Amino acid sequence: MKHQLSQPKAGRKCSAKPRTSAAQLEAALKALNSLIECGHEYPDAHTKVALTRGVDGDALTAAYDAQGARRCGRWARAPS
Repeated sequence: MKHQLSQPKAGRKCSAKPRTSAAQLEAALKALNSLIECGHEYPDAHTKVALTRGVDGDALTAAYDAQGARRCGRWARAPS
């Protein structure tokens, strides 16, 4: 017997993205940074972490980008 997907209830959107808690996202970001520091390329590391940690890939990308902006922000300014 084949598994059939149920239809979403009226007025509700169906989302394939996993829900990501702040703790899950923080742990995934640490894992992503660790893989990159060990020499893995970002796209491969991102995919591996998102799949193995079960986090939303877009949320992980946003967290990674925000982290970079914070790290580089103070160094990007010209010395006074």
